[in-house]
Amino acid sequence: MILEHVQQLIPKEFNVKEFLDLSALDLGSKLYTVLAPLKEKEFKEFTRIVFYHSAPLVYTFNDLPADSLIQLQKMLVYIDIPNFFCLIVSDKDIKEELEYVCKKYCVGEHPIEFICLK
Repeated sequence: MILEHVQQLIPKEFNVKEFLDLSALDLGSKLYTVLAPLKEKEFKEFTRIVFYHSAPLVYTFNDLPADSLIQLQKMLVYIDIPNFFCLIVSDKDIKEELEYVCKKYCVGEHPIEFICLK
């Protein structure tokens, strides 16, 4: 997925704080290092952090969501960035995966919104 293509898909009313390629971030300290400075005391209503992946999603286990989605949700909770202010653009329908990680790691929030390219 090319960044320029992702940028064209974002609704005009959103103020994008950052575009992040999940494929380029390892699942540990680099994800934290990139996300931590994006936290705000109060996010404005139409502010979004947009995630996408330039390589296929990696699945360690067939019955669980993609590794990067699990780590992303855990890190958002740890840093205290609400799901509401995040958006994922994917070429795969990941709605069920996002619902799963939200229920498992993030009590009381709605899943991260996503735009499916298919």
